[in-house]
Amino acid sequence: MNADAERNARASTITGSSSRLGVMSDGIRVRFAPSPTGMFHVGGARPALFNWALARQRRGRFVLRIEDTDAERNRPEWVEGIVSALAAIGIISSDPAFEGPYFQSHSAGAQREASLWLFAERRAYYCDCTREDLARRGGPQQRGYDGYCRDRGLPYEPGRALRFRTPDTGSTVVDDVIRGRTEFPNDAIEDFIIARGDGTPVFVLANAVDDIRERITHVVRGEEHLSNTPKQQLLWEALGAAPPGVGAPAGDREPAAAKAVQAPGQGGAGGLPRRGLPARGAYQLSDAAGVGAP
Repeated sequence: MNADAERNARASTITGSSSRLGVMSDGIRVRFAPSPTGMFHVGGARPALFNWALARQRRGRFVLRIEDTDAERNRPEWVEGIVSALAAIGIISSDPAFEGPYFQSHSAGAQREASLWLFAERRAYYCDCTREDLARRGGPQQRGYDGYCRDRGLPYEPGRALRFRTPDTGSTVVDDVIRGRTEFPNDAIEDFIIARGDGTPVFVLANAVDDIRERITHVVRGEEHLSNTPKQQLLWEALGAAPPGVGAPAGDREPAAAKAVQAPGQGGAGGLPRRGLPARGAYQLSDAAGVGAP
């Protein structure tokens, strides 16, 4: 096996190209990925509804992924609460369009393998810099990482973070299907951390690996995630996968009305029917949001 074939084979192992998931290969696949660290609030319903309506319209799949990597705060009852809350707004797990839940912790091995592969391919490097080091070199005005460890050739040792090597030239273009084309100069994107000093992947890498393994085709998320999108797109491309379509619905920030019901005892989306929103509200709210009913 030549070097290119070996590299592609390893990438396929990492990203799950020969996926075990029994899904439609030609259908749209979207995901909703909450964390089971507390009550599922009404504010989380909007992105869930956008993704659900999109999957139903396009005869695709809505993937529920539980991002359960915060072991200290995760609780099993919150997972049950997420599924119940989704059912309360019309997103039913027995529907053929529904898939999951999958758990991010179950793919920790693939995420770790991806980080090691990126290091072996020189797309990432180890860094032992502390915040104090950055401040000492750059002064109080230092913003972001200065690339000090890029060419030091450090091997892994406990305490050394793994940073993605952002391209020196060119730009990363995000084609938002709703907002249009946004161009991010690569020299303005710092070499960001993808694995902690203990080797565990951080969210940006775990999210990209899971999206690839679950064959997500479109990511519909709030506009506050726009700044992370070029980083995730760079990781998709570095791992040999075509980035998904992305979209940020106009004005997709948590509305004041949602915040108002997040007082203790009132914020759970599972209580929506008691506050007058029927299960069919998934379709009604999707129409109001401009997505349209399935």
